[in-house]
Amino acid sequence: MDAGKAEGWLGELEEGLTLMEGWLRYHVGLDKGALVVRYRSTNPDSIVREAQRFREMGLLEGVHFTVKMPKGGGAGYLYILRMGLERAT
Repeated sequence: MDAGKAEGWLGELEEGLTLMEGWLRYHVGLDKGALVVRYRSTNPDSIVREAQRFREMGLLEGVHFTVKMPKGGGAGYLYILRMGLERAT
């Protein structure tokens, strides 16, 4: 993804994002200059469901997204990787 497109998306997100009812809430932001798209939950079932939804869209774990399951009551994560963002555009 080129820098112009990323800046445009970031500007839209900073202005506010309208979520459709029933959609999961993703964090979108910058980390050390890189765009980060992450879903966070302490419920392992919701992370498993979201990962399965990505697989059904043809995305591959380790290529397009990564999963870290929650442990010890902490949060788990599903990260959309650069290749996943490129495929989504």
